[in-house]
Amino acid sequence: MINIVLNSCKTFFIFCFIFSLPSPSDAQSTKSFRYFVPYVDMDHKGKNNTYNRLTIFAFNDCTELEIEGQRFSLAEGEKIVVEKPLLKPGMLIISNSEIQVQVFFSVSHYQLYEDGAIFYSLLEESSLGVRYRIPIPNKEISLVATKDGTEISINGASIGILQQGEVRKFPSVAIGTEILATHPIAVVAVNFSTDHYNRTYATQLIHYDLLGKEYFVPKSQPFSLSSATNNSGIYITSITDNTIVNIEGTQSVLQKGEHIFHSTTEAQEVKLTSNNPVYTVFLNSINARDVWGRIFREYQYAFSLSSMGLQTKEAVIEKLNPDARHGYPQVQVAITSFTDNNLISFSTNQVIQETVTLQKGQTYYLHERQISGWANYPLRIVSTEAIQAIHSIWGRWNNLSESAYGDNVIGVKASPDSKGPGIELKGPFEFCEGGKTMLKTDYLAEIYKWYWDGEPIGSNIDSICVTQEGRYTLQIENACGSTIISPDTVHIIVKSLPDAPQAKDEMRCGEGSLTLEAFSATADEYRWYEHNDHDTTQLQGQTLNTYTTPILTGSMKYFVTSIESKCESELMPVKAIIIEPPVVDAGEDQIIKQGESAQLQGSGSSNNPLVGHEWIPSSFLDDPFISDPIATPDSTVSYILEVEDDQGCIGFDEVTITVTEDNKPSIPVPRMISPNNDGVNDLWILKNIENYPNIEISIVDRWGKEVFRSRGYSKPWDGTYNGKPLPIDAYYYVIILSDQINPITGYVAIVK
Repeated sequence: MINIVLNSCKTFFIFCFIFSLPSPSDAQSTKSFRYFVPYVDMDHKGKNNTYNRLTIFAFNDCTELEIEGQRFSLAEGEKIVVEKPLLKPGMLIISNSEIQVQVFFSVSHYQLYEDGAIFYSLLEESSLGVRYRIPIPNKEISLVATKDGTEISINGASIGILQQGEVRKFPSVAIGTEILATHPIAVVAVNFSTDHYNRTYATQLIHYDLLGKEYFVPKSQPFSLSSATNNSGIYITSITDNTIVNIEGTQSVLQKGEHIFHSTTEAQEVKLTSNNPVYTVFLNSINARDVWGRIFREYQYAFSLSSMGLQTKEAVIEKLNPDARHGYPQVQVAITSFTDNNLISFSTNQVIQETVTLQKGQTYYLHERQISGWANYPLRIVSTEAIQAIHSIWGRWNNLSESAYGDNVIGVKASPDSKGPGIELKGPFEFCEGGKTMLKTDYLAEIYKWYWDGEPIGSNIDSICVTQEGRYTLQIENACGSTIISPDTVHIIVKSLPDAPQAKDEMRCGEGSLTLEAFSATADEYRWYEHNDHDTTQLQGQTLNTYTTPILTGSMKYFVTSIESKCESELMPVKAIIIEPPVVDAGEDQIIKQGESAQLQGSGSSNNPLVGHEWIPSSFLDDPFISDPIATPDSTVSYILEVEDDQGCIGFDEVTITVTEDNKPSIPVPRMISPNNDGVNDLWILKNIENYPNIEISIVDRWGKEVFRSRGYSKPWDGTYNGKPLPIDAYYYVIILSDQINPITGYVAIVK
């Protein structure tokens, strides 16, 4: 539930969405104010009831808020109160103006007064950081991530990765423990007893960069309770070695992670200085008797003191005793100036009730009956220079204690960030033709107007998709009807695409690899793509103008592009064509007697037209260029038939004509080998040579170079020369069985 509280003190209860809004960007904008809630007590039930609330004060008219998808517009001085179930840990509040956000929890005892109270201010996202140390005793540490992918480590050990709005809690973390994050986080130290009535406080921690070397500690709030004891003081924790801390003339030396506790009283102000930045946390602790139980409890509240890195110039203090229904509250506001001649005004219901001028380090104390109208209206504090504003409340009845809570109120920062309806680029400002980028603002407004080179292109949307070159600007209208022009102008540059490269198809006969080549006179590099029936896939690492394919068994389609100034041309297709060689049959082997003839029966077929036949060797043939010549050899010979198609692909087959003599054995000689390690025809096997141990074999290529010689044939030829595979071709052989037998000659082909 959300309450909106106006200057007239009327309250409106809102149970539905005002209107929908696109979800906020995951990335942090530098133009809106964002507040993350790191801790809400969701579990403790209390003796009778618990009360959780989050209060938001507006300092300016036309303050636009977004809370969990709901939009609100507030005028100056108005506030919103958020309660469960909408109030929850990790929730995000976005505003177009600086606001004051405070979280309150109490155990409502018989609905009469608020005991066990927790009260702390939220820091705006720009005041959050990535390095923290625990500066005060606690029962748990609660933190929330402001960005996706935030890795958290504690004392160097990683504890996981959080997404935006994700909360993680850690029980009883020791003082001095270091918490590191990869992105800014909000961290709260929480303390409570088992029943939440005793030793209860919470304070949001300050990151390293906002810590200071000088702090002003106000007096503890007077309590005047029967038999009560003041145990208040300050915890000082060092973030570096050899830190010298001076407290009213008393020095202490601290190493990194060490801390000291210095007691304070209700009658004494304390000034602290150090040579290095330190954490300084004030703990107000009074041991006093409980009203109902008549037992002593430690009533506590705690807050981080301000330094030069975290100050305020404007703050709002709730009206007196806004929640207690019983007892007599004692309220104190302690205002400390960080500069000389600081004029501070106190007003209620937009009427200045009192002013005071403070010098540096001077503190002014304001009590509940001192300001007219404070009982009915919030107290607004405005200063000309930086101040520290401490707000504390003691519940008191019948000279006994009821409750205690307090906070260092962070309102309008002394050095606020420059905010406005800025334009955030959600992509590149320069891209290639056909690309796009997005412009977005997370500034909350009623109406958005986008302009391209001065011309309107979109209304009432907080983001636009950009595809054209030009200058883009933004104008918004807020809830008050005021027009605000963004200070940002985004210049988008669209680069022309380069021309596609030149490329030509390549082909080969039979399976194997091909080298494709592209050319562009201006390309920085190239990209190659493989195409199949379903998609086109980039070939990683192929950036040269040539690409050698793997071994292909069939034709493949590829694409190539040229890259210029990181822009890619259109795809240029290029084919790797595998042509199947003609299928050739040289006919059956034949055996004839010396002086006889044999007609060869060759044939060939192909997917492409055939253009020629040739028998090798041409010896003893009547016509080596026809498919069926007549052969009249005087000795055994093997003929290879080559058949060529119109694409220049040649197929081979072999036939052997064996010529027998009375003293010459029949030795069948293989016509081809295919040394591809498939177990078939990998070797040139000669049969019927067992009786010829001194057999001599010589094989030469078509240029007469000897590629194989053997005396004896215990190790058959495998189609290699000096261990390297020979190319596909026909090779001439001479086989000498003995001196008394004519040599056997012919051709053997290497095929794949």
